[in-house]
Amino acid sequence: MKSEELINVIDENKVKTALKLNLPIEITTYTLPRNMERYINDVVTCYLKESHLDYILEYIKFCLGELLTNAKKANTKRVYFHEKKLDINNQNEYDKGMETFKTDTLSNIEYYLEEQKKEGYYIKVLLQKTEKDILVEVRNNARLTTFENAKIQDKINSVKKYDNVQEVLTKVIDQSEGAGLGIIIVILMLQKAGMTKDNYNVYTNDNETITRIILPVSYQHCKEMEFVSNEFANVCNRIPVTEENLNKINEIIAKDDSSNTEVIQLIKNDLNLTCLLLKEANKVKKDCVSVDEAIKILQGNSLKEIFAKNNPDIVIFSDNENISNIKNHSLNTAKYALKLFSILEKKDEITAEEIYICALLHDLGRILVSSISDDEKADFRNKCKENKIDDYILDEFFNDGYHCNFGNTVAKKWNLPEVVQEVINNHHTPEKISDKYQTVSNIIYVADIMDYFDKGMVAFYQINSKLLSIFDIKSEAEFKSIIEECKKN
Repeated sequence: MKSEELINVIDENKVKTALKLNLPIEITTYTLPRNMERYINDVVTCYLKESHLDYILEYIKFCLGELLTNAKKANTKRVYFHEKKLDINNQNEYDKGMETFKTDTLSNIEYYLEEQKKEGYYIKVLLQKTEKDILVEVRNNARLTTFENAKIQDKINSVKKYDNVQEVLTKVIDQSEGAGLGIIIVILMLQKAGMTKDNYNVYTNDNETITRIILPVSYQHCKEMEFVSNEFANVCNRIPVTEENLNKINEIIAKDDSSNTEVIQLIKNDLNLTCLLLKEANKVKKDCVSVDEAIKILQGNSLKEIFAKNNPDIVIFSDNENISNIKNHSLNTAKYALKLFSILEKKDEITAEEIYICALLHDLGRILVSSISDDEKADFRNKCKENKIDDYILDEFFNDGYHCNFGNTVAKKWNLPEVVQEVINNHHTPEKISDKYQTVSNIIYVADIMDYFDKGMVAFYQINSKLLSIFDIKSEAEFKSIIEECKKN
């Protein structure tokens, strides 16, 4: 991690990746210098704009500033009380310390900030997208005392007495703790942004005090994205395949001495060919999730027809950098998934082939969206505009937004196996998948993130530790070791 003095510019791609993968973003500071405050503001600004919450951005930035100040003051208070040999959990000693706390610390704040850094008192900002909301948290490792917590809850409950900030400033006069003004003003700001005091929580666990603001995900945005996803799925009838790979597979099939092994290997290295084959095989036998089995089902002339250039289910396209990146990511994910599967002790009657295919096809939605021509994209945009869909919704959709939902909709339309549908839909949200496919989902989730981690787009702390423990991964070094082993093979 960079030192607080060196952090200046945010990496917007990492912020966008965290949102896309539903991963947390965590920023830690000990003294909260000005450049760190600016950095936090920049990250939050990028995060909320990407989440289409621009309309409440200024309110949230103000609220976050208050929460950071409160956390910083709470840490300073612990250092001050320790230095004065006062028991912060004793009401009388607490009251005595608070009489001089503000004056003493403000006159020598640099000293106290350095001391709290030495003592390991931190402030963490956490941003996390869930299915229904976005959490903005400020955490510090100074647990609230019983009476501090009581005072905070009293201030939260007193908000209904006030109509605006000016009224608060006029009526609240308790100066010992800054009057609790910050808490009341934060809640009033949230109310001004269309929320309630229920969107603001303060609580403690064994080690930390956590202040949380809960931001609702825009219902209208989700509704419009779902409309676009369904409309595009309706017109998505053909599977994009490169002419080069079609030529290769037809050359192999045409040979009298060709073996299924050659065909299988070529298909398994291309998610588009795999999808095309399974789409046809599942018309004959439901839930076929094996390339080997699919070839047996469609042996002979059927294979030639499926991979013929005049097959109406195929559209010829040319690879570009974005498509190549998606294909490489899918192959890497499949390789990592096989390795994780081999580590797993309890395999729940899952086959290695099933794991590989699910991993290979998990980003089907991305490859389909990325493969359409500019003319097709323009036609679709015009159609959506007739339904009053804003450009920013379409821009997000064409930049991988909603690719899980869209990919799943197409997979259902094409009768792909149920397990493939589930993985496509929930590979960023394994907690939502049915118990029947939980093991498969856990493997694909971790394998998917492994590739982003290897490319430097995800940090180890962002990965769900409970899921890592399933594979007995306890450290970043062990995680890296698995990745390096896969890359060698």
